[in-house]
Amino acid sequence: MPISGNRKSITGGNFGSPKIDLGGCVLYAPLWRPELAGSPFNSNGVYGIPTQNCTVTGALWTSQGRRFDGIDDSIDCGSASVLDDLAPFTFLAWIYPTGAGEGGNGTVIWKETAGNSGTFFQLYNNDLRLLLRIDHATDDVYRYGTAGEVKLNIWQQVVATWDGSTTAANGHIYINTIEITYGGSLNGVGARVSDAANNLLIGNNLAGSFTFAGTIGEVLIYNRALTPLEIQRNYQTTKWRYS
Repeated sequence: MPISGNRKSITGGNFGSPKIDLGGCVLYAPLWRPELAGSPFNSNGVYGIPTQNCTVTGALWTSQGRRFDGIDDSIDCGSASVLDDLAPFTFLAWIYPTGAGEGGNGTVIWKETAGNSGTFFQLYNNDLRLLLRIDHATDDVYRYGTAGEVKLNIWQQVVATWDGSTTAANGHIYINTIEITYGGSLNGVGARVSDAANNLLIGNNLAGSFTFAGTIGEVLIYNRALTPLEIQRNYQTTKWRYS
């Protein structure tokens, strides 16, 4: 993928295509890149993005990304301070699910607090909807979609943004740049519970019980909420790889 020389951005596969704005990006893991094929691997540190050392359990490398078995695979990206207690944030990934994942709750990105709670973005409820949840002391912030919104055996870009508030409506979930229809939400009550003590995982939770089933092509995490226009730009820049 060519890299532009005059801004924090990466161009797409075709001349003149849009650019990803990498401002505020704290993890960029293009899992299809050959230099990320081993374990451990370093996430991509272009334009000063912090490099994270990631350890792979299972998750076979392919030229389109890492393939998760829906049983026990994971990628552990550690707990550098730039990954801790993100508020606001954006979680972005290209996924090719082959099923709902282990327990029907296949994980895309997970940063745990305690007791299987934390900050996470995953498939949910064994019916291919997406869930965004952020641990708070009394009631968590969460929003989830509707059954069947995630499609099997095709590539799709999934994105979750959150502005750091306790208002659930300020969390947004997108599939291929389109904001989903929400099936439920809950405002947070109490203080945000810190997730700094545990590592950030791709494709599983800390207990290893919510394994993603399918391939994850790339993951980007930001310390800010991307705008809809930025999400569209990212999609246009990267979709050629997954067409």
